[in-house]
Amino acid sequence: MRMKTTLVAFFFLAFSSALSTALGRSMAAFDADPVLDDGNNPVIDGGSYLLIQSSGHSGGGVELAALDGETCPISVVQGYTFLGIPVTVNISSSTQNANYVYPTTPVDIHFQTVYPCASSSKWIVKNSTSVPSVFVGEEDDSTVPGHFLIKKLGKQDKYENHMFVFCPDITPATCWDVGFSSFKGERLGKNPGNPFTFIFSKIGGMNSKHIV
Repeated sequence: MRMKTTLVAFFFLAFSSALSTALGRSMAAFDADPVLDDGNNPVIDGGSYLLIQSSGHSGGGVELAALDGETCPISVVQGYTFLGIPVTVNISSSTQNANYVYPTTPVDIHFQTVYPCASSSKWIVKNSTSVPSVFVGEEDDSTVPGHFLIKKLGKQDKYENHMFVFCPDITPATCWDVGFSSFKGERLGKNPGNPFTFIFSKIGGMNSKHIV
């Protein structure tokens, strides 16, 4: 009886190991493929896109607002319009020599439209709110050094869905999901329980990689 139990345990462990290996290879292959837009084309370095919120979620795209007494709209929030403000996606790492964006590619996100009072259109994360949140503008002592990644979530309604992940430059690195909060007008920031899921919709050609 003991021999039979041992054999069952052995085969169970072997099966579990094989399944784990297969799943690991599947996920590695998944991440090895580039991020896709709504035309099933790879998201390109320097490309212009709208971030269309995935179906089943309420609210619109990303835009800017002045919150907490800000004199300039520099807080990234969920807007009321379906499309929001277009963004440009740039590979931020100088070690990445690629035309396409992958889930492991650090990226910078810039708004294509920004208020003249803002010093930059680049998304940055600051600790100046109750949770780390996304802003544009000048970096200061509250800015969290780090980079964004784009996580693939599989297809929904034939389109590939995504979410942003932010990885602070700390050791050990602990990346967290980016989502909308009901605090202060649907602010975009750290929100592991409710990430912002979206589809990339291509709207134009290549843009300059030197947007400020």
